[in-house]
Order: sequence, then structure tokens, then C-alpha cells
Amino acid sequence: DPALGAAAARAYLAAADVVGTVQLRGSTAVIVHTTATYDTKFLGIIGIDQVPVTGSAESRIVRAVEGVKSAARPAP
Repeated sequence: DPALGAAAARAYLAAADVVGTVQLRGSTAVIVHTTATYDTKFLGIIGIDQVPVTGSAESRIVRAVEGVKSAARPAP
């Protein structure tokens, strides 16, 4: 169920204190984008104390019957 996957992703982001968005694409994909600021360790020597970082992930729901992948069925 993509809605359950999206809810789990939102809960994980909140528990990890990470800023991000969770989107559903159709009935087969959950997409997560995150942003943060990383405090540097050594770059401060040359005046760079922080750098912005981003992350993205996509999880697709697929169905396999006897080892053959097919499109996931939409929820009723």
C-alpha cells in the first residue's frame, strides 16, 4: 500500500529529525527528498563551516508471480 509506505517515510523523517518531503507517484512509487546543513570538520580551515546537502530516494512497489515481475495492482 503506497499510502502506508508514505506514512512510514514521514514517520522516519520526523523520528530522525530530518527535513524532507514525501510524495506518491501513482499507485506504485513513494519518493522522498531531504535537505540538511552539514557542519564541516576540516573545511573550516579555509572558511567553509557548513555545506548544504540533499538526498533523494524512490521506492517502487512491484508484484512478482512465480518470479516474473508485473505491475502492482492498485488498491481497491
